[in-house]
Amino acid sequence: MKIRRFAALLALAACSPAAAFAAAAVPPAAPGPVAAAPVPNLAAVRQQLVQLAQGLQYFETGNLISNRGPFGVGPLRLMLGGGGTAQYWLEPLAREHQQMLTTLRSLGAEHTALAALLQDADPKVRTLALGGLFIREDAHDLPLIAPLVRDSDPTWPVFGGQVEGGESNLPPIPQLVGDVAKAMLLSYLEAAHANFFISDHDPRTLARIKPADVLEAFSRYWAVRESRAYCASWFLVKMERATRKILPFSPENQVDIDRVLAEINAVPPVERGWTLLYVNEGMFHDRSDQLVPDAKLVAALKGVGPEALTKFLQRQLPTDDPDVRLGPSGSMQGQFTRSMEDFILAHESELRSPLGAGQAN
Repeated sequence: MKIRRFAALLALAACSPAAAFAAAAVPPAAPGPVAAAPVPNLAAVRQQLVQLAQGLQYFETGNLISNRGPFGVGPLRLMLGGGGTAQYWLEPLAREHQQMLTTLRSLGAEHTALAALLQDADPKVRTLALGGLFIREDAHDLPLIAPLVRDSDPTWPVFGGQVEGGESNLPPIPQLVGDVAKAMLLSYLEAAHANFFISDHDPRTLARIKPADVLEAFSRYWAVRESRAYCASWFLVKMERATRKILPFSPENQVDIDRVLAEINAVPPVERGWTLLYVNEGMFHDRSDQLVPDAKLVAALKGVGPEALTKFLQRQLPTDDPDVRLGPSGSMQGQFTRSMEDFILAHESELRSPLGAGQAN
């Protein structure tokens, strides 16, 4: 989608959410009397979503984004040393959430139908269509999701938790369709360190972030990424979902972790080195629990070459990936990429440089 088309979608969304949904989800009809081609499987996919909707009490946006279920099943428990509570669900709610994820994953190939259903009259169908698009893990779907940030229709609430002992549930947390879309965009903006960070996807937190601010940030974000096949931060989103953002790594998630690593290994050597470093530093800052061993990172960075590594340290652009650059001091990107800088300098001798030459202060 071109920048001017995305700008037009934002303008439409400001005055008419329904028009924006239609413009984003369905290509314009051909000029003249020729009718637009019907969307394949639209009725069948909608029916599946309607049937799924009938069995849902909640829509756990944060857990869908992180690709996980509840932390446990049973009464709410205190988190030792954490000062908070872990989210424990009753067994029926856990089954309901897992069934939703399973159904949405099965619809991943129905991209055109899911996109069209973003304009459905039923806000719960729109919500499930958002979920189906997001778990495809294709950042090129983000311009379809973006206009729904302004969707003010209520959808399912978020489960509020249980009173300790399990005697009763805490009140559910109301949620708008726009909260769901907002959380999805923010997960990508956060991975790119675009000066947005939220510690959770609680609708009460999301309500404090204005849709216009998210859309403005996304417009800037997408302007430098729309023509790319991949970006380092897109792989970071994939890896966060593969690990479920849980440490230490769970053996049951290793297949998903290996899948993402295989996708990274398939990109050209120069981009592979930068992406592995970005994803590893983005996931974990504790060297005791690494995603990629130091030796493998060093080997990958050798494919980048000393000249490009030195450019990075000098705050020049070593690649056309907008994620791979040292950010300004004090910015979120600057704080994050400093750990990339530290890794390069710590392995300077192995990378055959004097890489510190010309390093920015």
